Amino acid sequence: MVEDAVVAVRALAQRAARVCVLTGAGMSAESGIATFRDAMSGLWSRFDPAELASEEQRAELAALHERLEKSVRNRDAFFDINEQFHMALLQMAGNRWALQLVTDLRKVMKLNRHHSLFKKGRLADSLAEHRALMAALAAHDAATATRLMKAHFDNGLEAAAGPTA
Repeated sequence: MVEDAVVAVRALAQRAARVCVLTGAGMSAESGIATFRDAMSGLWSRFDPAELASEEQRAELAALHERLEKSVRNRDAFFDINEQFHMALLQMAGNRWALQLVTDLRKVMKLNRHHSLFKKGRLADSLAEHRALMAALAAHDAATATRLMKAHFDNGLEAAAGPTA
């Protein structure tokens, strides 16, 4: 049965113009593909928003964050502005491939992220994480901004994963 599946996948891959494989945690690094979160070699380790962001981009991010703070009681508005905030951060990095990958993944994960953001306490925690990031960006503190973004990303993944058994 497994051999049949391997043959079928091989046939599909041979006919495809492009192939994309999504795997579980740990597979990318072992395969030599850069991960997002690895502190030394991950894609986020190359992203320094405190250095890359223009004053105009910082102002745009601050305006989005202010709107986010004001939309706490409107779940749908909060979710939309939160996504705009994260996409603005990605655009600052100037990596069109990372931006496209995240855009595509967000489409797939949108429903789950919407629910995970509104788990008890996560919205308040997320806003606190955003506030700390905004302070680091305003201070041009690249090391702190990078550390805070990684922590925010990890906390979001943990919330999306749900309770562990």
